[in-house]
Amino acid sequence: MARASFGIACFNFGLDRSKVSAMTGEEYVAALAECLESFPSITRVEIDWDDSFEISGDLLDVIEEPGQAFHPYPIPANVNLELYIPFRLQSSLIDIEEEFLETFTETFRISIVSAYYHNVTFVEPVAPTKEANPWDAVRIVREFLKSQFELLLPEPFIFEILGPSPFHSHCFIMPSANLGDLSLKAEKIIEAGSKTLLFMYDPDMMDFEEARAEIFRQASTEMALFYNNIATRNQQNLVWRVILELVRKLSSINRLPWWKRSVKMLLGHSRHLFAAYSAITSFEMDRLYSEWSRHNDYSHVYVDCENPFFKSEIDSTFEEEFDYSIKNLSDLLGFAETRRAQSVQVAFLILAAVVGGVVGALVTLLMK
Repeated sequence: MARASFGIACFNFGLDRSKVSAMTGEEYVAALAECLESFPSITRVEIDWDDSFEISGDLLDVIEEPGQAFHPYPIPANVNLELYIPFRLQSSLIDIEEEFLETFTETFRISIVSAYYHNVTFVEPVAPTKEANPWDAVRIVREFLKSQFELLLPEPFIFEILGPSPFHSHCFIMPSANLGDLSLKAEKIIEAGSKTLLFMYDPDMMDFEEARAEIFRQASTEMALFYNNIATRNQQNLVWRVILELVRKLSSINRLPWWKRSVKMLLGHSRHLFAAYSAITSFEMDRLYSEWSRHNDYSHVYVDCENPFFKSEIDSTFEEEFDYSIKNLSDLLGFAETRRAQSVQVAFLILAAVVGGVVGALVTLLMK
């Protein structure tokens, strides 16, 4: 049997909140099935809904501020699709001549798996005439779905992507008789800047479909951890940009003439400073909790994992830290507070001098 290929991504069918005011989980699944079945290019739609999961209230209740990874947050439903994308269209989607395409098929299978921590998507070229390039398959399917949703506008759904896609790895499944006591084994091959992951299974212990199901189960658990980390970072970065903009506006007051600055600071500047301090404090508390939660989730995933597929890659992404320079920003706000206090003092001194002058003039007039 030839090697079967698959790529990994993170897709979601979210809701446009400007087009829908309320929707339960059951309504979401039914509407999504109807939406996807209306696409002429989608030849098969299966949505496996977890009947044991109960949603109380509206699905939209779980949607928070913009910046959350997906809207709605991924729900316990596995979405399986089959797409037909002609070679001519494939070449235009990734801007490559048709003769240089490496998908070798016009049919693709998409499996959106609802893992514990996040959604994970597997893209598979179906029955290719040669060994397919799985990364090209991911790119083509992603761009095709984006274009179809933009063209057909299937309200209230929108096609969402969470990136970056991990590691740009080429994943293959193949039988092997040299696994010893193992039924399944992953092997990495790194050469010329590209990475190939071979998932080998013992055909005497499981068939291809069983191997595929087990590979997707474990890979989705690990990759859900990866995408949850990406989603958390994206949300933190969005909140941080809002804080930076707030501090920038506060700092811009210092460039005004002293009398304008004094008026600004008297009329609500302290309120904005307090809001900035509160935002930074909340951000740091949320960041510390997210950090604790991330390491706790990591331990939970790998505590009993004897043959991890992506641990080294996830380790490297977890080691990446973004310096939010909270201390520098707090120092800047402290400087702004000092300037505000000085400006207020100057304003009161001037006001006192003016009032004193007026009172003195009035007393002089009354004494005459």
